[in-house]
Amino acid sequence: MAITDLVGVLCAALAEMLSNEVMRRRHALGQLVVIGEVVHVYASGMIPIVKMKPCRVAVGEEVVILRGTDVRGLATICSVQDGGRGVDAIEASMDQELGIRLDRPCRTLNSIGRVAAGSPDTEQLELFVSRGISTAQVSVEAADAEGAEETLAGDSDPDTPDE
Repeated sequence: MAITDLVGVLCAALAEMLSNEVMRRRHALGQLVVIGEVVHVYASGMIPIVKMKPCRVAVGEEVVILRGTDVRGLATICSVQDGGRGVDAIEASMDQELGIRLDRPCRTLNSIGRVAAGSPDTEQLELFVSRGISTAQVSVEAADAEGAEETLAGDSDPDTPDE
């Protein structure tokens, strides 16, 4: 294995770990909703039969595989079958069973979830706060990027005495 292959594998592993951690935090913050429970699996776990809650599912959507409160990983919906016929998207009803091919395996008793509608995607300040990074630090970094250092609250010149 060449060094470039090793670096590529390490980067992929780190990216997956980071994605899983973000989803764990979103789950803890109540930003993930369970859309169904896996009741049976086929093809070594790649095709779960999911007892759905009322929601819309579509091919290409990213979902989260959960086991209780533990995030098992992210997966993409490759295909959806309703009663043996393939569909690109479907408005599922309560307790409707759908066959959903995923790009990663799951097990029975797993749940399938996704990010709740209306959850913030770009500003996840709560993620930083939970790690001990203050929102002021995040605001300073954002303001520096925009060139607006003087607009920050509490930002004063160290040579000027506070009033």
